[in-house]
Amino acid sequence: MGVVLALGCRTEHAALPAAGAPAPAPAAAVGAARPAWVYLYAGSTEIRAEVAATPSARQVGLMHRRSLEPDSGMVFVFPDRRELDFWMLNVPIPLSIAFLDDDGTIVRVHEMPAGDGVPAQDQARYRSAAAVRLALEMEAGWFTRHGLKEGDKLDLGTLLEDVKPSE
Repeated sequence: MGVVLALGCRTEHAALPAAGAPAPAPAAAVGAARPAWVYLYAGSTEIRAEVAATPSARQVGLMHRRSLEPDSGMVFVFPDRRELDFWMLNVPIPLSIAFLDDDGTIVRVHEMPAGDGVPAQDQARYRSAAAVRLALEMEAGWFTRHGLKEGDKLDLGTLLEDVKPSE
């Protein structure tokens, strides 16, 4: 039996970078219909997630970020369900990733060591193992520290209505 957490969503267009991180593209560059950030809630914990809903934003992801603020990360939103495949090329900090089904079920969680300095051909791949369109990257160990595991269900609120990804 999985845990059900309330995970709401509100959008914010003013993007503030994590300490020491380069500033993300302003919302105007992303498009007015695409929020730069969303707030998600896991129980009483507020998660500030930068939105990666365009091909270029998804490709860059958290590359070159040297840190993340506590309870912040990046949510990757794809236009359709597919098996997702992530790697850590040029990411100097370790991360955790949760692949989510449209109903909020955590399909797979991976711990991903830093990949900075590892050649592309030697990068480990982290796969969803099922067709999904959402992935949430957080600081290493975040899902474990919050008691979240595969099969647990998150309430995504209006995330899928608010964010319109492009191919």
